[in-house]
Amino acid sequence: MSVLDDELERDAGIPMRWYDVLVHLEDEPDGLRMNELAERILYSKSGFTRVVDRLEEEGLVRRVRPENDRRSILVVLTDAGRKMLDQARTSHRRSIEKHFASHLSDSDVKALARALEKLSAHVRPLRPGRVRG
Repeated sequence: MSVLDDELERDAGIPMRWYDVLVHLEDEPDGLRMNELAERILYSKSGFTRVVDRLEEEGLVRRVRPENDRRSILVVLTDAGRKMLDQARTSHRRSIEKHFASHLSDSDVKALARALEKLSAHVRPLRPGRVRG
């Protein structure tokens, strides 16, 4: 992860933590509540609010209070955020190809995908906020 983070920072100008947040907002035109977004990110939740603060300062996201729920805060991807995401995605995919995909055969990729699907199915219900008593 540190190699991918370093290359993303160098080539796209954003850290992996920012990229992760932008990716999760990409398909959410109305945004995500802060707590929902925090549940989805890959990284530690510590410092999450600071990451969103920095993204907002850079104009890549904005916070919105929905009219129907004044207690919630939504994080919404801006046009500048979408543009940054597109640029960063190119760099990120290039790094993944260079450091991972180019070293695997088609059968390796299929085996890895099967293994990760199994792990994901196991871990999904264990994530914080999703465990039911």
